[in-house]
Amino acid sequence: MRTSLPHLQSLLSAEERARLESFRFDDDRERFLLGRAGLRQLIGGWLGTDPQGLDLEVGPHGKPQLRMEREAVLMHFNVAHSGGLVLLGFHPRRALGVDIEQLRPTLDWHPIARRVLPPATLDRLSRLPEPARCAEFLQQWCLLEASLKARGCGFAGYEAHSLSGFPGLQCWRVDLPAGYCGALGLLPAESEPFPPHDGGSGTEADLPRVFAHRSQLEQALRPLLPSPPEGLSPIRGGRAAAERRLAAIDPGAYGRSRNALDGAVTRLSPYIRHGVLTLAEVRDAVFAWLETSGAPRAAAAKLIAELGWRDYWQRLWHQLGDGIWHDREPLKTGHPAASYAAVLPADIQEGSTGLTCIDAFAAELIGRGWLHNHARLWLASYVVHWRRVRWQAGAQWFLQHLLDGDPASNNLSWQWVASSFSSKPYIFNRANLERYGGQSLCARCPAARRGGPDVAGGCPFDADYEQLQQQLFPWATEAPPASAPAPQTPSPPPPAPEPSTASASGLAVSAGPLAPTGTSRPNPDPPQRPILWIHGEALGPANPALRAWPGQPALFVFDSAWLAGSPSSGPPPSLKRLGFLAECLLELPVTIRHGDPATEVLAFAQRHGADGIVTSAAVEPRLAAIQTQLAGALPLTVLPPEPFVVLEQAVDLGRFSRYWRRAEARVWAAAGRGRP
Repeated sequence: MRTSLPHLQSLLSAEERARLESFRFDDDRERFLLGRAGLRQLIGGWLGTDPQGLDLEVGPHGKPQLRMEREAVLMHFNVAHSGGLVLLGFHPRRALGVDIEQLRPTLDWHPIARRVLPPATLDRLSRLPEPARCAEFLQQWCLLEASLKARGCGFAGYEAHSLSGFPGLQCWRVDLPAGYCGALGLLPAESEPFPPHDGGSGTEADLPRVFAHRSQLEQALRPLLPSPPEGLSPIRGGRAAAERRLAAIDPGAYGRSRNALDGAVTRLSPYIRHGVLTLAEVRDAVFAWLETSGAPRAAAAKLIAELGWRDYWQRLWHQLGDGIWHDREPLKTGHPAASYAAVLPADIQEGSTGLTCIDAFAAELIGRGWLHNHARLWLASYVVHWRRVRWQAGAQWFLQHLLDGDPASNNLSWQWVASSFSSKPYIFNRANLERYGGQSLCARCPAARRGGPDVAGGCPFDADYEQLQQQLFPWATEAPPASAPAPQTPSPPPPAPEPSTASASGLAVSAGPLAPTGTSRPNPDPPQRPILWIHGEALGPANPALRAWPGQPALFVFDSAWLAGSPSSGPPPSLKRLGFLAECLLELPVTIRHGDPATEVLAFAQRHGADGIVTSAAVEPRLAAIQTQLAGALPLTVLPPEPFVVLEQAVDLGRFSRYWRRAEARVWAAAGRGRP
């Protein structure tokens, strides 16, 4: 291989480098390297991101693609190579495929042609002069390959007439240097034909449901927020996107690599957060993977435990309510509470700290609305311990941007980092960052090149844990100096809310996975003509209200108070969060509005002559308060989702380990895998 090419290898992922080394001949390695490195450079330039950091994967039929959450960038691409040429194709909105072949006059093409080409094309080939037949066959082969690659499929199940019935597929020959032929296949642009789902009785107050492309959706949502500066997330919302991600999970690889930034994490959290996928559905998908793969229970144990964490956080939120915004325990840092700033510094929010890792994490949070869990912990640790900012300020920042923004897992994870819900503060160092995040961040960081924390402008993380512990928490194990104020004991959280019970106002709560037994009572007069209130915790087809009452008028309301933000509730959500919710809703049979939820739902019920309201159980206190308002006006039936695990008796939620000791065996028993 030419000596001018090895530097391109640094752009490849570990998987791509392994594939590069699998080629026996230098020419094959060189073609693959040029094609893949060039692809990364062009995509990185288009998206304005580091080519090395692109998360490329190979689809089920070998087509390279950005991982699923990147599809929403609306940039499609394909690559092909033959002989000494590499052909790359790009389109901002339409799926495409390209193919290239070097002409080979001695190729025995007849058996292949009879198998893959339709009779009319075979007849046309037979009429050509002998020297031209092979070249034309290769051209037809390129057209066929480009068409199949545009569709993202292979030759499995292909029939010679199957492409003719695919509407909107366009194919062209590509002019190439002598000795080569090529082709481009292009699918029609995606559209979102979502008709109103209000029985044809929509009003001007209803938000539109038909968008030719995402930019129109973005423009429709912008007026709902106070001057949103950013656009939609590249992560697409909705059940279809969720099912693609669910089908791609590899619990075994997850268990082995989940701590690494490029590990095989599921990226399902936004869909689980909003009930597009339920924990029970994901649990069952993991069980199905075990059955299909024949792997032992241990291969999926880590992923099942992570689902358990989500269930644990939800149970704790149900118990504490808004108490999750208060310290669960005193801090173990030795610093007085008054020494922590209440406001997040602007340089952190803007990604301009000068620390490449921290700024990259902030940019990903703001640009994509998703972060790997390890990056979240690193960023939270920097905010709380290095910059001495109250964890609540960082938690609100995360909730503003994260598509999976769930106050339970978010706030309690921040408390774990801060040490108000753990035995010690969580910190990290450069070695930990490079071990799980690779060396590219530190290699690009000016601070890392200057030295460690003892050097002016150096990397504050470049030290061992003992040094960092002494630097950050000098009073953690001894009394603070007399000149320093004594640490203040955090205010205790408010009392846990009482379990919801049926009331004379008409609220009927069915026993759910988070509610203690004995708190439900069937509605004495079940509704005959209910409307359905859909909220942000159940935006999938498993929504129990949609399942119990298919075809009934359904309404979702973007809460105007939540959209406006407030000093008490925090900043308004980002446009990314709003867009993700909207895309989930566009796949459901619901009318979409914005305003005061209780007012809009009751007006919707009146318009439809409803004799009751049916909705799904909610853990968030804001949604529970709306349920109480609705129940004061109409009979309200609250249906629980399928539980992740049923625990008949109360469980100690003081730590996850106590909950999991009770829950783990019951989870596995549901799969018939009580023993490893």
